[in-house]
Amino acid sequence: MSKPAPIGLNDIVAKSENFVESNVDGEAILMHLDEGNFSSLKSTGLRIWAELEEPKTVAVICQNLMAEFEVEEADCQEQTIAFLSNLRERGLIETRDS
Repeated sequence: MSKPAPIGLNDIVAKSENFVESNVDGEAILMHLDEGNFSSLKSTGLRIWAELEEPKTVAVICQNLMAEFEVEEADCQEQTIAFLSNLRERGLIETRDS
């Protein structure tokens, strides 16, 4: 299986349908249904996860985060893409071209 293309700012990201989610004490616990793997999201990761309630581009997610947090644009983009790439590797999100 080939490795997916890197996530770009114009890619649309959305939650996959292969997981269940539970919120406990300000933390999201996710379980991938096919793999049985668990993931835990807190603080900024949880905030990015909340952005994915509706599919949107990475650029829009970064704009929303920069409006809420004091972060440089390049850092926000780099860290958000890294986080989303990790979620995609775990099968928790899907990406598509805009």
